[in-house]
Amino acid sequence: MASRARSAVVRNGVVATYHTWSRCVQRMYLLGRDPQTGVDYSDRREIFEQLIRYQAGVFAVDVGNYSILSNHAHWILRTRPDLDSARSGARLVGRRGA
Repeated sequence: MASRARSAVVRNGVVATYHTWSRCVQRMYLLGRDPQTGVDYSDRREIFEQLIRYQAGVFAVDVGNYSILSNHAHWILRTRPDLDSARSGARLVGRRGA
């Protein structure tokens, strides 16, 4: 199903909330027991949660809620351009001083 380009949906510099999702391809599994192979991927949950926390800080978004299912994941995200602006200035000062 085709969707609109992110640049047409997400406005630069505006705080907004979005429901995002990502699906696995080729019947791969994120979590739980894969019925095709019998392999249990339950140990990945902690890795995904750590990755969500890390990326929320790097990309200046607030994670309102998330759900990681067997073959796809959902996130409720709020953009935070105010945090991104503050960090951009701090990074430039750090680079100049290095």
